[in-house]
Amino acid sequence: RNINDELETALSCITASYMRTDDVVLAIEENLGVINPPVNQAFTLFYNENKLINSNVVYGITKLKGSFESTIFAEWCDAMIQCQNDRTLKATLYPIVQKFTDVTRVQAELDTSMMLPMQNFIIMTVALLLMIPIIASMQPGWMDILVNTIGGKILLSLTIVAVIFGINKAINLSKPIEYKK
Repeated sequence: RNINDELETALSCITASYMRTDDVVLAIEENLGVINPPVNQAFTLFYNENKLINSNVVYGITKLKGSFESTIFAEWCDAMIQCQNDRTLKATLYPIVQKFTDVTRVQAELDTSMMLPMQNFIIMTVALLLMIPIIASMQPGWMDILVNTIGGKILLSLTIVAVIFGINKAINLSKPIEYKK
């Protein structure tokens, strides 16, 4: 999420500068000071390579495209490559940057809707795990059966597997969403 937020800020600033200057290298140069790490490193490398080593902007953007695993960033790079051949296409850059905002908004809505099931899962897991010491304190005979018999050991093993599976599922459900074309 942090990288997507930084990419959104960086691409927004660079796009605004590019609209004004029609020069992507100059637009990146103007905004290097406001771009935060780790996004800053990729754009600094792009800028230095284009200024000092190879002035082929399309090659530099193509190389920059592989810096981040983001479909929106890749789409922005593709649009920027097309803008190098046809400056009239630069109006397509703003809607691409807007997709970062849309994804952030949808993610916030999903976080809110996922909070209640996550809380319920945590409460149920804590209650399940607390039952073992409660059983041990209230009925030592039951605890002996639970720990010393094959059936009890199987039950404890299934409980642990269910908790691990539930934690894994909860983590997968709470991952940030990724924009897909």
